Amino acid sequence: MIPSLFAFRFTRRLPELLLIMGLAFLTGALAVYMYTPERLDDLRYLRGEMPELFTLLGIEGDSSLDIHLMGILYGSLLPLFMILFQGSAACRLAAMPLQDGGMAMLLSAGHRRSAVLLTLYLNLLAETALVLLACAAGQAILALILFQGFSLLALLRLCLGFFPVMLPYGAFALLMSMWLGSVKGMRRACHAVMLATLLFTFVSRLPGWTRSLRFLSPLTLFRGTELASGSGGWGAALFALLPAAVFLLAALRSFSRREV
Repeated sequence: MIPSLFAFRFTRRLPELLLIMGLAFLTGALAVYMYTPERLDDLRYLRGEMPELFTLLGIEGDSSLDIHLMGILYGSLLPLFMILFQGSAACRLAAMPLQDGGMAMLLSAGHRRSAVLLTLYLNLLAETALVLLACAAGQAILALILFQGFSLLALLRLCLGFFPVMLPYGAFALLMSMWLGSVKGMRRACHAVMLATLLFTFVSRLPGWTRSLRFLSPLTLFRGTELASGSGGWGAALFALLPAAVFLLAALRSFSRREV
């Protein structure tokens, strides 16, 4: 890791990051607000009218706030939010410097390629963690206001368990930055592949042979029910470190061979 590079990239992106954290905070708060009686009645009505759509989105229960959040937030909305965020963040951290000459300046200063790329990945991880924490804060604050006596440990476990499931996406986005020559091409290809894994997750919730498509997405490793209840789910979430490591090693190998 290169501390000066980490601090420079982080402070340079801080205004944009704060805006995204604000959006994540509002997203988490909105998901909790949708559990109020009036909004819950609306959701139940829509589920009765469009059951297949709600199944695709993972919104299948509302017996408790944490189960409600697993569907309306972690089932579709937050994965979509984080996939778009990580793809764009990786583009700005790695693809843009490769195109505008910023990466060449770093390497000319004597920094090793592996140290540079690992620092950029740590930047991405730190930003991802802060965005998820902002979303969790939005959930926690509104839950404390609207639902007295609700245990916040379930919300915390959901947030912490979701973080490692996001790690393969960041590593893959860096790999695409190393593979593709243009910023526009990287952004399009990266988002297309990552959104495809979200689509696979949606379709795998339907009965039949499509259930096997869940193995094509790291989101399958998020075991929300177990995490919320405190009965487990950590092993599956931590298994996401394996594809993240594979993508990161591939990015390091590609970067070591790329002309800058």
